[in-house]
Amino acid sequence: MSLLDRRVVVVTGKGGVGRSSVSAGLAVAAARTGRRACVVELSGMASVPPMFGLRGRSFDFREAAEGVFVWSLTVPECLDDFGKRKLRLPGLVRRLFRIEATRTFVDAIPGLHDLLQLGKIENLVSEPLAGDPHFDLLVVDAPATGHGLTLLSAPRSMSDIAKAGPFHDLAGNIGTFLEDDTRTGVAVVTLPEELPVSESLELVAELEELAQPADAMLVNRCFEPPVPTPPGPAAVAEGLGGHPDLASLSALLQQASDRYAAQSKALSLLAERVPSLPRLSLPAVDAPARIPHVIGAVLADVLEPS
Repeated sequence: MSLLDRRVVVVTGKGGVGRSSVSAGLAVAAARTGRRACVVELSGMASVPPMFGLRGRSFDFREAAEGVFVWSLTVPECLDDFGKRKLRLPGLVRRLFRIEATRTFVDAIPGLHDLLQLGKIENLVSEPLAGDPHFDLLVVDAPATGHGLTLLSAPRSMSDIAKAGPFHDLAGNIGTFLEDDTRTGVAVVTLPEELPVSESLELVAELEELAQPADAMLVNRCFEPPVPTPPGPAAVAEGLGGHPDLASLSALLQQASDRYAAQSKALSLLAERVPSLPRLSLPAVDAPARIPHVIGAVLADVLEPS
């Protein structure tokens, strides 16, 4: 089953590996196959909108490109929405949350922040209200490794705390949704470097323990060999070595060759440790113009089953 065939894809990984740019790329890839996609950012983050030339964050759905929308959630907005949808008391919930003691209480409940935001996403898919937009794919730009695991375990944490009531029911609905691998997928983003790969492999093992296994390993910022083979780096370096004015170019070639060798070693480790997990190689996203032309084109080809 293609990753893009899920209704929700949760993107996580070590900090600094490019989760936001990969999330944007997945949404663009989905749009290029005719799907309507939305990148969902949590906790008021707004890393994705600037990639499409948009400013700031918004709880409203904003179209960033053809078929691609962005949506940023915060806990107060999700709690207010929960009050409206489940408790039928939106005004009261809003007033209560403005009281510092209430905010402190909500902050102290393990997993509640994550649960409320996941609940909003699950509601949009499973119980949309009249006027809610329809998306074929929601790409959740999830927090880095540790918090990402906390996010995915939030339903279980809440079920352990609340044995009955609306939050218990919410946790049950979200847990069922997350565990349904036909609707929800988890993608781990890494870089083709030794440390990120090692940490990503640890994350894959931890996801297995959560009964929320990864569905794909997204290898970001891969690059092609610095020179073709043949002649290969050694032959080119030998040719440059006879020209003193090209010494700096020879040094750059050596650096690029060493980096490519390290990348190959890291990718080999992935192939050895998780041979059954799809590995999708993505170029970096540096500017809005590159997203549809580079990321979208590559993902649209490699994400579909071969």
